[in-house]
Amino acid sequence: MLFILIHYGERAHEVVFGPMTETERASHFGVALTLGRAMHLSGLPTTYAEYRDQRRQQLLEDYARGPLTDELYASYRRALGPLRFRLLGLVQASLLPEELRDVLRLKPYSLIDELLRCYRFLPGGGNKLRPLHGALLPGRFARQLREMECAPEA
Repeated sequence: MLFILIHYGERAHEVVFGPMTETERASHFGVALTLGRAMHLSGLPTTYAEYRDQRRQQLLEDYARGPLTDELYASYRRALGPLRFRLLGLVQASLLPEELRDVLRLKPYSLIDELLRCYRFLPGGGNKLRPLHGALLPGRFARQLREMECAPEA
């Protein structure tokens, strides 16, 4: 799970701000290692290069498509509908590590890659996709999201 957090943090930074600098990457990796040590995880890499090697090996050895994967995707399709489900797959294919695309039978689409590169330039501060919630999410989920945004902080 720690490796997933490292990867997602890097991908999110890339989409929103552009690729991390070496200083940003070292800081991000250092924070993740601190978290891993606090959780008493063993076998943690000591360098970013070791992390990359361990992560690649983990992706090749530990991920497989099975009946539960198909069941999960079927539930996504039912909840989202066919068009939104297709969009989810296109975006996921662009964000997933390359090693997992084949496992999940997802192929990136160049238009989605370009849209993700442009994301950081959209206006809207922290929630740039708010105007698209109605189109991207089924009605009940869009309503729930609006309610959560309007709720006073606990």
